[in-house]
Amino acid sequence: QEAPQRQRDNQFRGVRKRQWGRYVSEIRLPGQKTRIWLGSFGSTEMAARAYDSTALFLKGNLASLNFPDMAHSLPRPESSSRRDIQSAAAKAALSLSDQNNRSASASTSQMNNATAEAPPLFMMSPLRFDS
Repeated sequence: QEAPQRQRDNQFRGVRKRQWGRYVSEIRLPGQKTRIWLGSFGSTEMAARAYDSTALFLKGNLASLNFPDMAHSLPRPESSSRRDIQSAAAKAALSLSDQNNRSASASTSQMNNATAEAPPLFMMSPLRFDS
């Protein structure tokens, strides 16, 4: 008999959802059993970008990425220390958040130019990176 396969709650590699709704990302070091904790994020996409940045650094062109078309824009760690890897992962996640904020503010300014109404009141929840 075949063992039942585990189903992931999301479609991204290296990302898990906590019971309370946050998404966490971690990666296993090549050839080892140890993992590097990349952080806790507000969205699956942010956690997936953090994973991609680290996977590309650790595994190079052999890495299986969540967003392969964005590999050129991902930040690279300055060294192989855990702190540098986690820092680059956080920058990768924040760059997605910054892109979302820029596109939201661009659409808001377009909407404001089209109408004289006040912009909608919305904010993204603050990020928390667990170390």
